[in-house]
Formats: sequence, structure tokens, C-alpha cells
Amino acid sequence: MYWQIPSQTQAQQLNNLRFSIGRSHKPPTTAANNRRPLIIAGILLGIGQSGFFDGIVLHQLLQWHHMFSSVKTDTTVAGLELNTLGDGLFHAADWLVTVAGIFCLWGA
Repeated sequence: MYWQIPSQTQAQQLNNLRFSIGRSHKPPTTAANNRRPLIIAGILLGIGQSGFFDGIVLHQLLQWHHMFSSVKTDTTVAGLELNTLGDGLFHAADWLVTVAGIFCLWGA
């Protein structure tokens, strides 16, 4: 015959070949496993962006509080310098968390 129904082993080989083209020879994953990197990326981006909102709006624009306000007052120059350093470190941490979220999202 010109056409024959492939046996189960041939069908499995074709299926494996179909999933291995362009990939790193990983078996197909379930939908639940595909969501995990997206959830991690979303959490990291949410934490980073909420930190940016807090740092920009509450620390800089409204000047309601600083990172080290409870440690040293911001009414003196030395206290303001320490609080500004704390705010800068907070912004750097926000930036790193946001970049990590972007890389997780890129790799998902």
C-alpha cells in the first residue's frame, strides 16, 4: 500500500521529533508548569514597581517618610544625608528586583 497507519512506536518517534525541533530536547510540559515562570516574573515586577511608587511618590514628591526616619531625624543635615542614602539604596534594590523580573519574563 502507498499509505500505512504508523505503529505506536513510529507515532511516538514522530511526536518526539516534532517537540524536539528548535528546543533543547525537553519533553513537553503541562500548562501548570508553564505558568510558574510567569507568576515569578509577575511577583518580582510587582514588588519592584510598588517599591518605585513608594520611593518616588512617598519619599521624594510628598516627603512623608524616608528609609531611616526612625533611626535618625531628617531635620539635621547629617540626618537628611543618612535618610537620602537609605532612599538611594532602596531605589537600587527596587531597580535590581525589577530587572530580575524582566529577565524572568523574558525567559518564560
